[in-house]
Amino acid sequence: MATTQDSRLTRGKACISCRRRKMVSYFTSADEGTITEVNGRDVMVEGLTRTELLEANVARLEARLKQLEIPIETGPVILHDPHARHRDEPQAPPVTGNFVGGSSTPGPSHFVGTRPLNTLSSSSDEFEPQLSALLVNIVQPFAHQIGLALYSQGFNHMFEQSPLHPSYPVPSLLNSIYIWALRLSNLDDFIKLEPQYVTKTTLALTEAVGSRDSKTRLHTLQAEVLIANYFFCMGRTVEARYHASAAITMALSCGLHQLTGRNTPPNLSLVGSARIQPLAPARDGIEQRERVNLFWAVFILDKCWSTAVNSPSMLCEEGESGVQITTPWSVDNNGEGSAGFDEENQTTVRWFLSGRLSEHGWRSSTVATRAKGSALFECAARITKPSSIQTNLAGINTLMRVSSEYLGSFPNPTQLAHLSPDIKATIIVSRSLAFAAQIDIYRTRARSDQISRSACISCARAIVNMMELIEQDHLGFIDPVVTSVWMKAATVLTREHAHQQILGQGPSSKSSRDSPHGDATKMTALLEQMVDKFPMLTSRIQTIIDILRSVS
Repeated sequence: MATTQDSRLTRGKACISCRRRKMVSYFTSADEGTITEVNGRDVMVEGLTRTELLEANVARLEARLKQLEIPIETGPVILHDPHARHRDEPQAPPVTGNFVGGSSTPGPSHFVGTRPLNTLSSSSDEFEPQLSALLVNIVQPFAHQIGLALYSQGFNHMFEQSPLHPSYPVPSLLNSIYIWALRLSNLDDFIKLEPQYVTKTTLALTEAVGSRDSKTRLHTLQAEVLIANYFFCMGRTVEARYHASAAITMALSCGLHQLTGRNTPPNLSLVGSARIQPLAPARDGIEQRERVNLFWAVFILDKCWSTAVNSPSMLCEEGESGVQITTPWSVDNNGEGSAGFDEENQTTVRWFLSGRLSEHGWRSSTVATRAKGSALFECAARITKPSSIQTNLAGINTLMRVSSEYLGSFPNPTQLAHLSPDIKATIIVSRSLAFAAQIDIYRTRARSDQISRSACISCARAIVNMMELIEQDHLGFIDPVVTSVWMKAATVLTREHAHQQILGQGPSSKSSRDSPHGDATKMTALLEQMVDKFPMLTSRIQTIIDILRSVS
């Protein structure tokens, strides 16, 4: 080591350690070793500097990240003709069974042995055609409940076409359908593939950002709805809110909130600071109806889950900057393929909630019925908050009248036998949402008004009866948002039971099946039956059961 004054380095040539400490240095930054101070001079010892150690750690971590991002292929890549499957392979038969609550032939397990499941997505971009057809058909019976509005005519002909065909779904949509199919199959080997397809979907959604192609924008929007609903159902609220926000933003930028039933462009207006970029005109009435239903799927997603997780709705029509929704309610046309709409050229939701619509009920399509129930559910929760009650007394009374008319529009539960399980489930959820809205309304006066308290109990009992229909009809899947409704009913029953115990009415009421204790016991039994039947609801159901058990 140099020991003379002349061997000192010029400014800027010293090692990093000495420069940082502003010491006189005798070693250049190119020298190896760690510089330490001894008697006022820097001395080199063996090893690396702290900066070099940190740089080595960063390099190691970066290499590890690249290794995780790009899985190592363990087998050879076999090339094949991508169009051969559409010419030579037989198509999978339509799936009419229910894989969630029962079995059907052929089921998902029928195809497990045809190809190692660990190579279904790791060494190829998609499933075998027959398995793909099966998976998308698993989803079809639950389309209304998971927010699937496109392909309303079914998936039967999807795999008869080339991926280059104009109607073939874009990767983000197809993968989001796969996610739901894998989950609804209830097969462990399939569920293990979910994370891979979640990653594929989110990457595909990122790649589709900024596209001006109408088909890509619609399919991407549909994928955002499906993945947001999936994340909400799995309890991943942060990711769910992100994708729900993306879906709402896309729906507004496409002008879906201002559609008409006549296949005309929406009325161009400002959404925030961005002008609407309308889609190309729909090719026919079916496509126009799908666009209308897709908007209502976005609306349902926003209203239901924002209320369930206690966050503000993004599709708010209040104030000068509110979203003005003029898209009409779609109407069932006795199974015909053409679109039907309730055309009145007004702010659709605001007119419904204000009681100015003449059409509330059964004439509306299943999607519109569900959207109206969602609007009631969110509006009641919003205007009955303690900070809003005094300024919304008139609105509360109006909402009570509208919710009563809405509930009166449904047929008797005994008349639902001829309907498909998906429509039955949607009706049950819609009615349950309306009863939950009435609980919020009556709860504002329940402490001082015996009639309102009795009405709250009646609504909770009606929700329990809706739960009983789920068991009686052997429904294979139910929208998880209904657990928020069940929570409201459980809270009412437990509070009323506690109130009766304070008044000394507990022992006598226990013997009555129509007492809060009897209703709570019945509700607990129903929930215990649903735990194994609906795996996606297990954690929420267990929370409600714990609340109800405090009654016993």
